[in-house]
Amino acid sequence: MSEVLKKFVNVIRSLILKVNSIEELRQLIKYGIGVTMITIWYLKYVKARHHDNIVTLDEWHPIFGHALSVNRNFEDAIRWSYQVVKRADFPKVCAMAGLYKHHHGILILDPEIAKFVFDTKFESFKKGERIQLELEEMLGDGIFTSDPP
Repeated sequence: MSEVLKKFVNVIRSLILKVNSIEELRQLIKYGIGVTMITIWYLKYVKARHHDNIVTLDEWHPIFGHALSVNRNFEDAIRWSYQVVKRADFPKVCAMAGLYKHHHGILILDPEIAKFVFDTKFESFKKGERIQLELEEMLGDGIFTSDPP
């Protein structure tokens, strides 16, 4: 039995041993069911996922995606990003998963693909309102933040 499972079993045992009445036991069962349902919902619908079609970089956490690594390396983000991409052998396109199911940062490392996205087929790649709002102050409303007409 793993250490985490042993700790979990010990916590459950200590909670059950503290129960003094049937009402307290009912309350404990209600809380247990509630926590279980929220956990199942989070794991099924919310938690970070690998991108379906693009290489997801390492240092990925199954619940938090890259959020923990990004936060841990925030002060040295450029060097850290370079090292992560280097370990992946510099793929042409790669993804970093956010905290939520469909939040990915897509890194385009190939100049030809960047030209395709931002010039040749610009009208096919919408960025969406969230990207525009988050990057407008830094990048303005130019090609990197605007949606096609």
